[in-house]
Amino acid sequence: MSKGISLDNYTDTYETLLKLKRELKCRPIYIWGAKITGGAVCSVLLREKFENVKGVIDSNTFMQGKKLFGFTVFSPEYFWNIVKNSSETPFVIVAAAVRPKEIYDICSAHGLIEDKDLCWADDLLGPVYEVDLTNACNLNCPSCPQSNWKRHENAVMSLERFKRIVAHIKKDTPNVAYIPLFCWTEPLLKKDLAEYAEVLKREGILGIISTNFSLNVPHLEELIKQKPEYFRISFSGYTQELYEKAHRGGNIELVKQNMYKLRELLDKYSPDTFVEVYYHEYNYSSKEDLQAWKKICNELHYTLADFNATINPIENIIRILKGEDISDIENVLNTLNFDFRDKRYPDICDHPELCYSFKNMFCITAKGKVLVCDCVYDEKQALLADDIEKTTYNELMLRKKDNKVCIDCLKYGIPLYNCALSSNPKSSVRKIYEELVGKE
Repeated sequence: MSKGISLDNYTDTYETLLKLKRELKCRPIYIWGAKITGGAVCSVLLREKFENVKGVIDSNTFMQGKKLFGFTVFSPEYFWNIVKNSSETPFVIVAAAVRPKEIYDICSAHGLIEDKDLCWADDLLGPVYEVDLTNACNLNCPSCPQSNWKRHENAVMSLERFKRIVAHIKKDTPNVAYIPLFCWTEPLLKKDLAEYAEVLKREGILGIISTNFSLNVPHLEELIKQKPEYFRISFSGYTQELYEKAHRGGNIELVKQNMYKLRELLDKYSPDTFVEVYYHEYNYSSKEDLQAWKKICNELHYTLADFNATINPIENIIRILKGEDISDIENVLNTLNFDFRDKRYPDICDHPELCYSFKNMFCITAKGKVLVCDCVYDEKQALLADDIEKTTYNELMLRKKDNKVCIDCLKYGIPLYNCALSSNPKSSVRKIYEELVGKE
């Protein structure tokens, strides 16, 4: 019988943030990383009135020269030149989800010392609350729980409810990292999405939009007028033949049209918005398709990230690793570039990293219910609270540590399969995994 997961190793990130503010005083601060985590750090430092933030560092040329929450994004070369000619060593907050250890090594090579001259964003940021404004999607993708798992009850979150939830979260966790306006649903189905984005803007919280873009979006202009910091587009395949295998009910030509329309609107209203394309690869994916998309993304100044598609939600992966009947998802598994059933998970459990979602991520459904993270879907197995407004972060963590889905997920090393990894290379899921009692 499991006793759950110990929370002894978890520190109060808000107290750490306030301590950093006291210690740094007027010392210049730079954030290394201009994507989601970097944006989260910028927004939190602004809300806490840090007055000595000097800029952001990123090697992505599409980001350099832009503004992130008002701070200029510099190249690493430009930053090191600043350091060279400065009389005071700047303090660096590493906020990169990709290559954090490499960035740490670069900083060390330039004489920066951990804790004295740099720290990790994970040490300062509060939780992430992904919010589904509706429970609907316009597509029926086989690898998504919208298609392969029992659907939630019909629901739409009102704007007034959303305002109350955001206010509650901000009061409970002042250093809330960011609030994506999606989890398992299509946010652009909400014609008034711009009003929800405006709430986050007003509260100084990083909001994120993610869309399949395979729908008519006459309301896109109003959304872009809100100047979102981050906009994600997800799909696979360049031709309709390949696209519709994984994105049933979609139209790839409509996706392309919307991507060009988005560029026009960004140039007009929000040139600093960072756009990232998530390209999912299956075993039938074409290299030519990927190259075609790289060409378009370079033309539009969008960053393209390609990675192996997986199956969701986590509950499905647990079924696979437990050896349960998976005939209902066999066809999906046969399209992936890897096999969960290859028995690699004991090795993964021996050398995993800390699950970012365990301490930092929650999903809020359109009805206001709270699930353990953004990778789960079943409201019975993964439910932590019936109403986010009537609970706190500390209460949610106490319930999460005993949640069977969380315990099974860590036991089977699924965080490494699912890529929900901490950006802090000091972290290790071993700290949690070794505390699991009574493994089945």
